[in-house]
Amino acid sequence: ATAEMQAAEASEKSLRAALDKVFTVERTGDKADGGFPVRLDYKASCPKFRALCPLPLDDAKKLVEIPVPGGVPESCKRYAAQSKLR
Repeated sequence: ATAEMQAAEASEKSLRAALDKVFTVERTGDKADGGFPVRLDYKASCPKFRALCPLPLDDAKKLVEIPVPGGVPESCKRYAAQSKLR
């Protein structure tokens, strides 16, 4: 069990390092409804009253490079692609 725990901690550490490049990660208290106790917000903020707010190009590249098991979600790929429309 110790080896599995060390592998899981190493995996979490590398994932958190990749997330910290694009997101601010805030640990919240455990929720009664079973939701995740983590809040992710993009570091790049949107101006007020802006309808379309693409990520900066560097952040978009980092977003699709996050090593997610099963591959990068389609929604992340599409959001990152908006940065090329500027």
